[in-house]
Amino acid sequence: MKSFVSLTILITLLSACASAPQISEKEVNRAAITNIANVEIFYHDEAFPIIDLGGSGASGLSGLFGPLGAMVGVFADGVSKSTMKSRAESRTEKFTEAVKHSIPNADINAEFANQLASQLRNAGKTVKVTHILRPIGNGGQLASTASADHVPTKGYAKLFVRTTTGYGAESATSSFQSLIVLETTLEDERGNALMHHNETKRDFSESYFTYSGLLESHKKAADALKNGLVSMATSTYHKLF
Repeated sequence: MKSFVSLTILITLLSACASAPQISEKEVNRAAITNIANVEIFYHDEAFPIIDLGGSGASGLSGLFGPLGAMVGVFADGVSKSTMKSRAESRTEKFTEAVKHSIPNADINAEFANQLASQLRNAGKTVKVTHILRPIGNGGQLASTASADHVPTKGYAKLFVRTTTGYGAESATSSFQSLIVLETTLEDERGNALMHHNETKRDFSESYFTYSGLLESHKKAADALKNGLVSMATSTYHKLF
């Protein structure tokens, strides 16, 4: 199960930020969004995917911080996928464990959810923040693929948040650079989709020439991801509401 969840995180990091937000939804559903009084925010545990395309057969292709189509193609390629996937999963697990050991009581996804909740409360809305397992769908499927532990509160609109926060290098000689993919889906209390919003933030903090350097500086690197994610709460609120 851990391997499957890890794989879905990696796929999200490679492809989700290629999706454009459907801005027209907000205009179509403006009245319903404006009338929302109660909101339940669903968030999942943090994880820190670390992706390195070096040695995966991706040399010379546009990478993580350029057009994402090439990366998605590489990820789908049977020859190169196995090496990149196993290396990414191993590094992701080690980095995430190091962060949790160094900062045991922190969760950047919870911090983001609570910051977003503050924005909503300041606007006069009643807000609940609820932890669930990571949704595994793409784009607008966040709600429909939410885990069985997701039990919405009656009378509350539902705001699903999926975050992917990590570092990636597009080749064996490239530095590891920061990347955040933030996906949100807003539904009314009956489960009708009102708004989807995807947002990405790239290369906004210190980069690391090697994975060992990134791992050694895991606390500093994770803190940069936290600050980058939390800073997106205000823009997310304005995009959705």
